[in-house]
Amino acid sequence: MNLKRIALNIITLSLLSITIGACSDDDNKIPKQKLVKLLDDGELLSTYKDETNHTTDKDYFGIYPMIASGSTLYLGLGSGLPAGKDGALLAKYTEGDSSLTMLKSINEQGIMSFSPFADGISVPGVDPCCGDLHDDNDNPGRYNDEWDWGNFYTINTNNQSVIKHRNLPNVVHGWGSWYDKNNQTLYYAGSSHLADAPIKTDATTTGVIYKTNDFGENWELVANRDDGVGLYRSYDVIGIHSNLYVQHNDNSSGGDCGIAKSDNDGQTWTRITNSDVWCATRLYNIQNHLVALASDGKSFIKINTSDQVSTHTFDPLFAISAYHTLSHDSSGNVYVGTTDGRVMHSKDLSNWDEIAQTDDDTIAFNTSTYWPEKKWLILSNWGDEANLWKLPVNP
Repeated sequence: MNLKRIALNIITLSLLSITIGACSDDDNKIPKQKLVKLLDDGELLSTYKDETNHTTDKDYFGIYPMIASGSTLYLGLGSGLPAGKDGALLAKYTEGDSSLTMLKSINEQGIMSFSPFADGISVPGVDPCCGDLHDDNDNPGRYNDEWDWGNFYTINTNNQSVIKHRNLPNVVHGWGSWYDKNNQTLYYAGSSHLADAPIKTDATTTGVIYKTNDFGENWELVANRDDGVGLYRSYDVIGIHSNLYVQHNDNSSGGDCGIAKSDNDGQTWTRITNSDVWCATRLYNIQNHLVALASDGKSFIKINTSDQVSTHTFDPLFAISAYHTLSHDSSGNVYVGTTDGRVMHSKDLSNWDEIAQTDDDTIAFNTSTYWPEKKWLILSNWGDEANLWKLPVNP
């Protein structure tokens, strides 16, 4: 799958970057701290192997999405890069735990994203695997294999149950989702095919946006390749004010991704100029602006609701190796975990401070989330030594 190439390219950019001190006004600086590990060394890896019986990639095993709900932190672990290696696990962590609590081992090649909705968490299935053949009604699809149907899961944050739906026709990958609480609609971004050839590999690829009003029981196709959301893949979807945004990809052999916008609930889409972003990295709503990692891997782009794009360069201050490139809180503070064990902070994406570091500059953080109840930033790193780290922040 192309995501391994994407990750390796991000890491290559990271290794070429020069890390020097930060450069913002002293009045806005957060006191520098040490990051604290939450688990014993090796605990994350051993728990995962015990619960799933899957082998892991020594470089890319780890936590990918994380999201906090009240006093619980929910985690998605993958054997390797999303869509690259069999095995994924949904788990939770609460303060003081010595290990994770398993919620469900899922038949996916990794995991990419979480998003909150109602009393639960939306979990697109990245890539069905492991003999996951028929839909919810035990009906085979055209090709009678994993890519006839796409999977979608929900985590109930009240009773911790996990519900699976295998009912997205011809969906290959589920990459992202977003819930509009005003109209109680969940939007889903993925990769699909048109089932227009007798051999699956000859079928026409398409990005897709679906929506559901009943938490995945039924889906309505909103847009596909003909509407501008990707000839190859749709990597993420997010709503800001009355607009929907999608990260689209047209090229199966590489190239940049872009941003398309709809102001009429997906009926029509317009591609935003100068919005090249790094494929598969996440989209963020920060103070009513869309923020994403730019295609050069050295800057963020910010798009306002009038489609004005601004570029905010962070290289050579730090480097990123992640799909989840940043975290943010309700006050607009932005936090970035680096490839050399540091945490950077900004309020405007232009001025950055180093606010924390580990004792090991070989630690490469690959994901993070802000935990509102604890006022903690939580980070994790890739590989056999993957762990959870906390950093108290007070926005």
